[in-house]
Amino acid sequence: MRPSIFFLSLFFQVLSVHSQTVCGSMIGVNMSGAEYSWENFPNDSDLDYLKSKGVSLIRLPISWEKFQPDLNVPLDANQISGIKHF
Repeated sequence: MRPSIFFLSLFFQVLSVHSQTVCGSMIGVNMSGAEYSWENFPNDSDLDYLKSKGVSLIRLPISWEKFQPDLNVPLDANQISGIKHF
């Protein structure tokens, strides 16, 4: 298990207890990683894990600098592909 998923799992366990008493059935998480230069978008197994835990809402922060490293140049095709796959 990747470290980011481990910490997300730990956070989810705390969130799960809180959300059941406060928010009802909607559970959401913040999937960090895509906004940093050393991480990529979450993969299918990451999303399957979250879905199995009842997560129904995901916020995916991104870094614009990864999409367009320089002004007035086309967007990075790999980043576009990653967000479309997500």
